[in-house]
Amino acid sequence: MAVASCWCSVAVAWNLKAATPLSLKLKCEAFSEASFCSLVHNDEDDMQPLLQILPSDLHHNLLNQPNRPQLLEVVLDLGRFPEARYLGKRGGQYLRNTEVTVKELEFAQQAVGEFGKDNRAGIEGTLHRISAIRSRNGDIVGLTCRVGRAITGQIDMVYDLLQYGKSILFVGRPGVGKTTVMREIARVLSDELHKRVVIVDTSNEIGGDGNIPHAAIGGARRMQVPEPSMQHRVMIEAVENHMPEVIIVDEIGTEAEAHACRSIAERGIMLVGTAHGQKLENIIKNPTLSDLIGGVETVTLGDAEARARNCQKTILERKAPPTFDFLIEMRDRHYWLTHQTDKSVDMLLRGKSPQVEHSKPEAMFYFSKRLCLLCFLLLSFDVSLCSCASLKDLASCLDNHNIKNFTTFPYKKHDHSSAYNYFKILNFSIQNLRFAEPAIPKPIAIVLPESLEQLQKSVACCREGSVQIRVRCGGHSYEGTSYVADDDTPFVIIDMMNLNHVWVDMETETAWVEGGATLGETYYAISQASNEHGFSGGSCPTVGVGGHIGGGGFGFLSRKYGLAADNVVDALLVDADGNLFDRETMGEDVFWAIRGGGGGLWGIIYAWKIQVLKVPQIVTTFTVSRTGTRSHVAKLVNKWQYVAPNLEDGFYLSCFVGAGLPQAKTTGLSTKFNGFYLGSRASAISILNQAFPELAIAEEECIEMSWIQSVVFFSGLSDGASVSDLKNRYLQEKEYFKAKSDYVKKHVPLVGIDTALDILEKEPKGYVILDPYGGKMHNISSDSIAFPHRRGNLFTIQYLIYWKEADNDKSSDYVDWIRGFYAAMTPFASWGPRAAYINYMDFDLGVMKRISNGANVKDAVESARTWGEKYFLSNYDRLVRAKTLIDPNNVFTNEQGIPPISLVSPNVKAQSK
Repeated sequence: MAVASCWCSVAVAWNLKAATPLSLKLKCEAFSEASFCSLVHNDEDDMQPLLQILPSDLHHNLLNQPNRPQLLEVVLDLGRFPEARYLGKRGGQYLRNTEVTVKELEFAQQAVGEFGKDNRAGIEGTLHRISAIRSRNGDIVGLTCRVGRAITGQIDMVYDLLQYGKSILFVGRPGVGKTTVMREIARVLSDELHKRVVIVDTSNEIGGDGNIPHAAIGGARRMQVPEPSMQHRVMIEAVENHMPEVIIVDEIGTEAEAHACRSIAERGIMLVGTAHGQKLENIIKNPTLSDLIGGVETVTLGDAEARARNCQKTILERKAPPTFDFLIEMRDRHYWLTHQTDKSVDMLLRGKSPQVEHSKPEAMFYFSKRLCLLCFLLLSFDVSLCSCASLKDLASCLDNHNIKNFTTFPYKKHDHSSAYNYFKILNFSIQNLRFAEPAIPKPIAIVLPESLEQLQKSVACCREGSVQIRVRCGGHSYEGTSYVADDDTPFVIIDMMNLNHVWVDMETETAWVEGGATLGETYYAISQASNEHGFSGGSCPTVGVGGHIGGGGFGFLSRKYGLAADNVVDALLVDADGNLFDRETMGEDVFWAIRGGGGGLWGIIYAWKIQVLKVPQIVTTFTVSRTGTRSHVAKLVNKWQYVAPNLEDGFYLSCFVGAGLPQAKTTGLSTKFNGFYLGSRASAISILNQAFPELAIAEEECIEMSWIQSVVFFSGLSDGASVSDLKNRYLQEKEYFKAKSDYVKKHVPLVGIDTALDILEKEPKGYVILDPYGGKMHNISSDSIAFPHRRGNLFTIQYLIYWKEADNDKSSDYVDWIRGFYAAMTPFASWGPRAAYINYMDFDLGVMKRISNGANVKDAVESARTWGEKYFLSNYDRLVRAKTLIDPNNVFTNEQGIPPISLVSPNVKAQSK
């Protein structure tokens, strides 16, 4: 069946004031699945020369076989039936019912010519390989005639690794296609990425037989190896004599070859190779090859570290950095598992399952169909995502300002490289997979500024191109507002990930944090400057500081020091015209608004100046699960709500409740309590035993550690993660989810708790997080900054439901479940209005939707009050005034934005779901 091509050619003229398209041309070409697959897998097997060495009856038999393209090898063993073996099939197929004779083997040997010392030979000008089995007398008694193919397109799954010069090791069973992949990688690196590539070719496996290498390796150079035992010498010779940027080597199998690989890698040369073994575990356990992945050694830990790691004192650890940055397990030709070598080795040595990336070529076709679906959707929209007119203007403007780090929507047909880069960058910081779905609008470009000046110019170019701006720091917006825009609006993502520097000044106990830094990067930088300072923010290390502080930023230190936004003393903001303001020049109203008034609405925060906060050298942490009957769980939750908000300011105690919590050791309802105390274990236990004896906390459940170690402890990173892992921006476990929030001002009666438990018990994918307020949060006035939820709030409820891709067909059921849960809790939540936390954004509270001009609707300010007062209470009107001062044209907005007073909107209305 033909589908519309995703490679759209679109021209759009856009009038921002009128908000209507002036012209629209959309062209999508018919594109069949077969034609797409031919682009991804172009097989060239040149079968005829191989068939000619076979007996004539076998030659004709195979020539007419319908499954000839899947032929893997032909086996000729003396006195046995000749056998053909095929890709993806177990066993073989006999080609006739008479045995192979001596004369037939002699004929084949004569046609092939001389065999090397490794009993291998090739057919000149082809990629085929003939391997001999000899008797004790040296006579050939068997031949394996292996088909060599040039397959293009398969390495799209690792194209990004090749672009960035990462060394890659491939492992997999014999016949899975490792050598074929080496050929294609050689061609792409030399011809498309313009690298100096040298192939060290033992037995002419990669480049084919003969003095002139096969065209399948492109412009890569090939050094032949006289015999396998000399491969390591030729590898070093290649580096010393021919100045390669990349060395490609097949079948690394000896200690000398492993050492040669490390020597090459230490010289800064990219390596691509294959090794004997089917999985990473095989390489770890192989003492000959383990140096390829860093080696393994036995280490004895001290008592404190063993307790902190929750492991034995004598453990196995990786000895050194791996020679290969990535290891790919080729489970079959079309299914690869990609390991980040150092992290996966560390996980396996600790007895944990590593996080891997699953790659399949079929995903490229899914990607094609996904974009094609977008083209169909465009037919019903006012404007197109593939707005070539806007895109051309934007790209030209960026180029003129010497901004090179951007990627554009891949509207050019067959431009697989651009498409891969675009979606790799787009998806990198999409943390909620609901917004990676095919029908979700995509930006026409993603710009990654690398300096303040580039940030200012990027904003100016977007304004010149009349496209909407979305600002992305960490991508954790619960409703995807940092990377998704209105269905009918061309937009650009300005991704701040390269503006992630943190400068700590311990003399003033402050730090400047660029807006693209993550919480993890910020905490790490502070810890490197002082072991007695920290910062008050959330626990997830991949959350961007821009949005987190912009919405307030609650965390483990908030009961002691207030929110992240409470501890901001200055900021640098780029407005819609590209101008730069600090606290003094933006004015106190705007400075007030950007702290807790929502991220991405006021301009772009280039940097925050924060107050770093004193913490003791030792803090106490615990995370404990408690299971039992529904009645028992209810009693624990009930006691928690009286205890947690009233503990001393330095004690944070949160509560998770659900029927499917991963920490629970039994099925059914359970609770998990996360505890953090600014003091010793003995003091923490004493406080809890007095205030919350029902928790029955045990001494061994509490761990003393430094503040930065506690950040890692609660970070959600894998077991055994180190402090330096806080700098990793990539969130490994991405899922689909929906969330909602409530503030609780009066203790929830037991009937309310029972209502919640009844709902949770029926859906194991859902749970709630209860975060205690009190402490410093009660002592800061509700209008100190834009975040208003202070005195009188006992705790927040965060309702969550997560699901995997396999369950995504039930997504509407999951969303309905959480909406029903929220509705059922109405009697027990705050009211007048029912308050919510802006950092747990929830479009169910109402959204702004564009409608046609001339409609009789309310003013935008009143429309936005629908959700604005739920997030900001009585601070909403002051936020509107601040918005009018800094962004009167409403350039920085989203579906739950704060409109300026100047925006009287005949073209918008509020919709509440």
